Amino acid sequence: MDLLNSLTPTSQSILVISLVATTGLALGSLKFRGIGLGSAGALFTGIAFAHFDVVIEPEILHFAKEFGLILFVFTIGIELGPSIIDLWRHQGVRLNALAILIVLGGALLTVLMAFLLNLQGEAAAGLFSGATTNTPSLGAAQQVLAEQSSDVESSNSLLTLAYAVAYPGGIVGIIASILLLKRFLNIDLEAEKQQLLDQSPQTPPLERRNLLIQNANLNGVPLNEIPGRQETHVMISRIWKKQEGVVHPAADETPVEV
Repeated sequence: MDLLNSLTPTSQSILVISLVATTGLALGSLKFRGIGLGSAGALFTGIAFAHFDVVIEPEILHFAKEFGLILFVFTIGIELGPSIIDLWRHQGVRLNALAILIVLGGALLTVLMAFLLNLQGEAAAGLFSGATTNTPSLGAAQQVLAEQSSDVESSNSLLTLAYAVAYPGGIVGIIASILLLKRFLNIDLEAEKQQLLDQSPQTPPLERRNLLIQNANLNGVPLNEIPGRQETHVMISRIWKKQEGVVHPAADETPVEV
């Protein structure tokens, strides 16, 4: 704690975020019978740090939360991008209908339990987001509170607290449900994986090349006018000029210097 207190608020915040992320990944890498927390381990280490009154600047906390959520959904999009269109074309209606039913079922159950247990709306929203391990829905709920709540800090605190309480149960419940479904339905994961690979379009690996241009006829020719470049789908990202000895970003209008 003395080390943290000796740092500037910004340095302290960056250090805390780094420690939480590192220890969370270490915790998530631990597995029991092949089951681990994965990146969700950071939630539990974050709770542990907060328990010992380790806090960070509100502005940095807000930035890290929003930026982390952006990276989360962005990486999912990048990962699914090559095959998502084909998947939607063949199974889109069925999968989306099933997803909608699951979400609506959880939402209706949350409303029912909130009514029976007399829970506040913020607590119910946090429980729903945590139980479904749906971080984007937590971000959406926080945005709504920021726009409509008269006491944003108190409401947001209750929302995130309910989320943190329900999240561990959500993880355990999802893992247990998957294991039970696997056993009851006699699912062969390796066969399912191979079937998915057979149905998904195979994206050719990205090849990288360093090319030395020695053809004097190309001197001064823009990169987008090099014969055959577009037909072969070659993308030139950087160019090294021998006279300068410096690498520059390449644009379509960048001239070739031989």
